[in-house]
Amino acid sequence: SAAKAAIEACFSRMDELETLLSRFQPESQVSLLNHSGVLKEPHPAMLELVRRSASISLISGGLFDITILPLLNLYQQRRAQDGSLPVQDELETACRKVDYRRLAVLESELRFCEPGMAVTLDGIAKGYIVDQAVNLLRQHGFTDFLLEAGGDLIASGRPDIDRSWKIGIQSPRGSEDELAAELDISDQAVATSGDYMQPFAADYSRHHILNPRTGSSSTALSSATVIAPNLALADALATTLMVMAPDKGMELVKRLGLRAVLITKDGEIL
Repeated sequence: SAAKAAIEACFSRMDELETLLSRFQPESQVSLLNHSGVLKEPHPAMLELVRRSASISLISGGLFDITILPLLNLYQQRRAQDGSLPVQDELETACRKVDYRRLAVLESELRFCEPGMAVTLDGIAKGYIVDQAVNLLRQHGFTDFLLEAGGDLIASGRPDIDRSWKIGIQSPRGSEDELAAELDISDQAVATSGDYMQPFAADYSRHHILNPRTGSSSTALSSATVIAPNLALADALATTLMVMAPDKGMELVKRLGLRAVLITKDGEIL
């Protein structure tokens, strides 16, 4: 009964935060900002996520950018119309609307500094929501559990007294149950981003993880997994590493004192 109460509280909190932070919810904080270009009195969760996103944008040299939605929308619109990819001048036009520094962040409001801008928290919100749910489980007295949401997870404590959680990383080019690597995890968050989740091209050369500067996807990596103390950080960094050169990505991970597993397009595991 204690476990059931904790799980119900956990899912209730996740639903509440999804309603606030998902761009697919018409009355969410994200949708309201994108619709009007300004959000008065932003919810504390929205404000916190925008600020945390900006800090990751800063350390990544702008390669993580929540204002990337105009670029993502362009790809999705072209795919829906005729299955084609955007041409260079379309990409350049969309990229001019992408710059996290042109989202003004105040306690009392969020505001776009240029017309046509829009944000998506897809690269960090799921991790943040799971982090909040984990806090609730711990408040209810539970320390040994695994909470997973669409491939992003937190492994807390241990599943047994003499072993840690064993996590599998899906092979980017194999079947869903084929693993590229296995990790032993305890009290850590794990997030994976991959080119195979939402491809825009049959050869995975273009997919939903886009470089905000060029409008293209990385030609180097097929997946990136990050192990970090919290899932919001792991989630955002996995997205970021997918658009970085592998050596630069590993430098960033080491500088932050974290761990990562990168899989290149030809299957090499770093």
